[in-house]
Amino acid sequence: MASATIRLMTLVDMPKDWDKQLAKLGGHAFQSSLWAEFQNAQSRQVLMDEGQEGESRWQWTAAIRHGRLGFNYLYAAYGPTVSDLKSLRAALKSLRAAGKTH
Repeated sequence: MASATIRLMTLVDMPKDWDKQLAKLGGHAFQSSLWAEFQNAQSRQVLMDEGQEGESRWQWTAAIRHGRLGFNYLYAAYGPTVSDLKSLRAALKSLRAAGKTH
């Protein structure tokens, strides 16, 4: 399944149709641009990725969190947002890759 490059982003970089696509997939507000804005306001870096192949589509937004014991983790609240099982596999693969890289 085709994927855009996982990217550290600011709200300026977020695709203009992010929330529209999220709504089409039945996604949660915690995967929206408003959630990303809130995370940025909390001084958290936000990552996002999306992909599509045919009718299958997925997207996720995750904040990089710093744990109390010195470890970092991605927090993708109520995500990823997917259209089907095939896209869930691709989205989880993308999240794992982001977690290893960031």
